This record gives sequence, C-alpha cells and structure tokens, in this order.
Amino acid sequence: MHTNCEPPVFALHARFVLPVDAPPMSDAAIVIDGGRIVDVGKVDRHIETVALGNAVLMPGLVNAHTHLEFSSLNSPLGVRGSRLCDWIAEVIRWRQQMDDRPPPESGWRSDATRRGLAEALRAGVTTLGDIATPPVDPVCYENSCDSTVFVEFIGLTRQRAEQRDRIIRSHFDRPYSGKGCERPANVVWGISPHAPYTVRWDSLVGLCRRSSTEQVPVAMHLAESADEAEFLRSGAGPFRELLNRLGAWENDAVPLGLTALDYLQVLAGASRTLVIHGNYLATESIDFLARHADRMSVVYCPRTHEYFGHSRYPLEHMLAAGVRVALGTDSRASNPDLDLLNDVRAVAKNYPAIDRETILKMATLHGAAALGLAEDRGSLRPGMRADVIALRLPEYSSSQADPYAFLDDPRCRVERVYRAGELVFTGGSC
Repeated sequence: MHTNCEPPVFALHARFVLPVDAPPMSDAAIVIDGGRIVDVGKVDRHIETVALGNAVLMPGLVNAHTHLEFSSLNSPLGVRGSRLCDWIAEVIRWRQQMDDRPPPESGWRSDATRRGLAEALRAGVTTLGDIATPPVDPVCYENSCDSTVFVEFIGLTRQRAEQRDRIIRSHFDRPYSGKGCERPANVVWGISPHAPYTVRWDSLVGLCRRSSTEQVPVAMHLAESADEAEFLRSGAGPFRELLNRLGAWENDAVPLGLTALDYLQVLAGASRTLVIHGNYLATESIDFLARHADRMSVVYCPRTHEYFGHSRYPLEHMLAAGVRVALGTDSRASNPDLDLLNDVRAVAKNYPAIDRETILKMATLHGAAALGLAEDRGSLRPGMRADVIALRLPEYSSSQADPYAFLDDPRCRVERVYRAGELVFTGGSC
C-alpha cells in the first residue's frame, strides 16, 4: 500500500545517521529525491524536512536467508537442541500435513509468504533472500520487500532430480515484461540446491553451470551439522538412515569421501554463491571463501544456530580471514520470529569483541553484496536507493549518547521504513 505523503524532494533528520560505509553522524539528515539519496550530512533548511528527533537512521536491513513458507508457524518445529536430521523429519511431516489440506487452505505457501514479508518489513527489512519450494507464486512477493527468490532443488534419485530440474527451468522461462506479468519487478530468481544430503552431485555441477550461464545467484545449505560431514565421508550416519526411511537414496547420488571444500570448489563456478550456515567449516574452507569473497558469501543465522545447540560459530575466524559474512533469520521453523534486529543483537551479545560497525554491516551492506545488490542498497550514500529505516532511541543524556544503543536495548523498535523513498511502514516505540 502506498503510504508516502512526502514531497518529491525531502529530508529525514535525526539525532544520528549510520551510513554504514562511513562513520556515524550526529544531528544529521538524509536528502531524498525521486527515491534516491542525493545527500547525507547537515540539514539544508530550504528542503522540507521530516524531523524524527531522538532516533537513528540507517539503511534498510537485508535478511540474506529465510524460508517464508514457514511464516504461519507460531513457534519453531521440533525440540530445542535436537539433531538436524530429526528436525528435518518434523519439517517433512508438517509440510505433508499442510499439503493435504483442502482448498482454499491448499494455498498455504503463498499466504505464509505474504505474512512473512509483512513481518519482515515491519522489522525494517527492505531486501531479502528467500528459499522457496516450487512451484513458486511470484505474485505473492509484489509490493513488499525486494526479494531474491531461490527456487529450491531437492532430488537424490535421478527421476526426482530430472523432475525438479524441469520445474526450475520453467521459472526461468518466464521473462518479466511489465505490468500483469507473472514475475513482479521486485523479484529476482535464484537457484537453491538444498544441501549435500538432498542433491545429486551431478545436479549440483549442472546447476552451478546454469547459474554462470544465466547470471543467477545460488544459495546452498552447507556444513550445517556434524552429521553432514559423516554422511559425506562415509555415506552413513543419521542422514543416510533418514534418506533410507524416505526411499530417497540412490547409491550413485553422491560420491563417497567428499568434504565441504569439494562443494565450495564447485559452488565457486556459480555466478554468485551464498553459503548458508557454514557452522562447521574447517580452516581450509574458510580460507577458500576468503579468496573468493568477490562472489561468495556466508550467511550466519545466529538464533537458529542457538536453537540447535551447535558448537560456537567461527565468526571471528571468518571475519579475520576476510570472509564476507551476512546475517539471516532462517525461518519460523527454527526461529521464533523474522525480526533480523534480534539476530543482530544476538551477535552483539555473544561476540562482544567484534565492533558494532562490522555487526551492522553484516545486516546491511554485506547482505546486499551477497545478493549482488551492493551498488544500489545496503548503505546510505548519494546515488543509492533510499531504503531507510528509523529506530527510536532511549532518552540518554548527551554524555551517554551512543548511536549503536539499539544493539543493547530490545525496546528500541523500528519506527519508520522507507523503500525507494516511499514510507511503507510507520509505528513502533522504544
């Protein structure tokens, strides 16, 4: 819904402005013209100005990884601390129950996606990466966050892989041609070979080749659990047992003895790669990602990581090596909400040695770069699209003023969201 009442050229003024790619500014403004940022700094009194007072302005957040189709859940699936393969079994059961519902409930994926987009936008997210089970209804993303929709590929049997390949290809054969087309302008297609234990090796090679040819991004769950490493090494363990129960395994699907690094070397051939989670990446894999940081990123999902009780995330190691790390909420199947600021705060709490500027970059500029959008969003500088959010700050005295206070105070909520200069959400308080 169009809620903007600002003139074509206007300014937003607040106590602090966090450009992300430049030092914080105090008593500063952002000038917006035609949906673009034209200036950041002191107020020009000749421009109509929206005075926001004791607030901080920053770029719209970028949620680099989620599964919006789970957004109807009120609480995560399974039990906190359970093994990933046991949780996956819960996900499969839940999806089957949802798919068995009669019309109109059978459109549950689109309904959940709309609900998740609305929640994300209220939380200050203006751009996101969503992994979606095909067939995908792209129209449900319309008039909301800019979405890179990674169409999910799952298939270990040759028959299932060929079927899924045809479905994914059909999405890429729908060119955008303007109003009334099946794909809204704010949707970009991507491909998601789900994980090493659900995708044939030859399928992964083919999907990465297609990514390079068609210049579409790839997102893959990798090094998410210790059980995954066992499966790749020996073809045995909890994942193999689950696949056998599901009748989803063929002996030639995945060569034995592979490592996460072998997968990274194939993924490096894609146009752009998002490595989802990377909880158990070894040093050689981290070094490889650092060497390919121009086209490869890792997406860390802090609260999902905590939900499964994984070993401490190697965040300091990744950042020190030069890996680009973005943040994601993952889904409501493993996270109580889609509020990316809560994940930002989890990082700030658990990694106090990491400076606040870097943490904020992970939720903005790094996420935009992971999706290939860093030239247009993720920071506040002239020429960028005016995706801007305002957070109300606590009433500190001038001597206690801290532009990053919102990282420590969960009462600080998003008060305004601008997307391309248009006010799309207002509300919230601190």
